[in-house]
Amino acid sequence: MNLRPKATYIGVAAGIVFLMAAHVAGASRLSASARLVRAVWPEESKLSFSNTAGGIEIACAVTMEGSFHASTIAKTTGSLVGYITRAIQAPIETCLKNNVTNVVVLTASLPWHVRYDSFTGTLPSITGIRFQTVGVAILVTSFGASCLYRSTAASPAFGIANREAGGGISGLQADSASEIPLASGGFLCPASATHSGTATRVTVLSETSSIRVSLI
Repeated sequence: MNLRPKATYIGVAAGIVFLMAAHVAGASRLSASARLVRAVWPEESKLSFSNTAGGIEIACAVTMEGSFHASTIAKTTGSLVGYITRAIQAPIETCLKNNVTNVVVLTASLPWHVRYDSFTGTLPSITGIRFQTVGVAILVTSFGASCLYRSTAASPAFGIANREAGGGISGLQADSASEIPLASGGFLCPASATHSGTATRVTVLSETSSIRVSLI
């Protein structure tokens, strides 16, 4: 029996597997299908800002718009990949409030810096991309005190873009595990606050088509 052809096939197959593995391991960038993005937290999935220990919470419908600097994103933690250039909150009357009389997203602090952080899942089937947002400024009035919360490079606000198997971004989830520190305010202001809620509509700006992210 001649075993050489069989051995050759095995060698070729092993080579293909090796090359595929090398490609996955070397996939150092992400590719976005569009550079201009809109994310909407609608009425049924409001963006919440709270400190449960301090007894304050407010949840509003919010729209954010922004852009990536390039169509490709390096998977380098902390690298600047884009900006949030617009933030629109619903009227305070439509928000759900607990011990909060007013909230203002300080648009003067725009643009907010968006930095790549990490991914979730296992290569090449990643399930999410985690971003850091620096410069978010929110003024909350609670118990008669004005409390300004601002995300910083040391304490950014984190968000996770949920990625489907085909690459489509199905939502943008505020990471409730990250804390936004108090920048100024009286002793009645909690030292930090968290955000939560999922933007269920993540699309190309001024379009209805979804954003797709691929590994390259």
